[in-house]
Amino acid sequence: MIKNNKKLRRETKNTHLNPFCATLLVGVMLFLILIPFISAWEFDNKIKVEDYGAKYPKIKIENVFGLGGSLWEGTLEKNTDVCGVKCSATKEIKLLKDGALVNDVRFIDVTNGQSTETEINNYEFFILNKGEKTKYEVGKELPAGTYTLLLEGEKDFYQNIDWQIYVHGIWLEEWAIWGEEKPIMYWDFNEGSGTNLEDITRNGYNGTLQGTLSSYWVTDGILSGAINFSGNTNNFINYTSPAIPNWSISIWTKVNDKKKEYSGAGQTYQVILWVLDMLIT
Repeated sequence: MIKNNKKLRRETKNTHLNPFCATLLVGVMLFLILIPFISAWEFDNKIKVEDYGAKYPKIKIENVFGLGGSLWEGTLEKNTDVCGVKCSATKEIKLLKDGALVNDVRFIDVTNGQSTETEINNYEFFILNKGEKTKYEVGKELPAGTYTLLLEGEKDFYQNIDWQIYVHGIWLEEWAIWGEEKPIMYWDFNEGSGTNLEDITRNGYNGTLQGTLSSYWVTDGILSGAINFSGNTNNFINYTSPAIPNWSISIWTKVNDKKKEYSGAGQTYQVILWVLDMLIT
């Protein structure tokens, strides 16, 4: 009778799960339960770059623990590779799941071979839809779908800016930069007072204001400062040297008023002109 009891105990013992197998089974079950939550985390996301031969590659962000499913796809359609002050980039972005088009943006100054994170004068995002622009706030979540996103920025003309967007835990550094425009001379009229106009290209083509200074300086130019020529011919910019052999000129202006005046048989026009920026190339 005792012998039979021992045999029964041995048979019962053999029906128990191996501790290793039991641990493995629990781990698998726990992983399957947590997959939906893990897929929402960002540490397991990876970037996939396609179309390396294209001017701007196509970029995908995929989730590894979510079994490799795509979360975000982007194609850069247009970019101002060379721009003076106003620059832009247009992207087509496909959201495979509800989420943000962009979580953050940064600007890297890569002028002279250096890479330094910097601030630019201004930037905004817009969603384009049938010719209309709607401002987009960074981080705002949108339903899954395809969107056209426009980034507009204003930098200093001599800067080379690598704009980079952050989405799903990854900084996208693979697209394009806003390259510098190289004019001969540039007056931005941001001095605000005095008579000296600095050539911010650092080429030394500085100017001097002549006339009644109280009528010159205004603050609502296209990029901060500007100067106001009120129609007095004694008010002008004097520039003498160094000589510029061949050049063209671009000026941002605002015509504030136009008044017709008569002098004898001829006609003259008085124009109030604000010079907002001046660029010689």
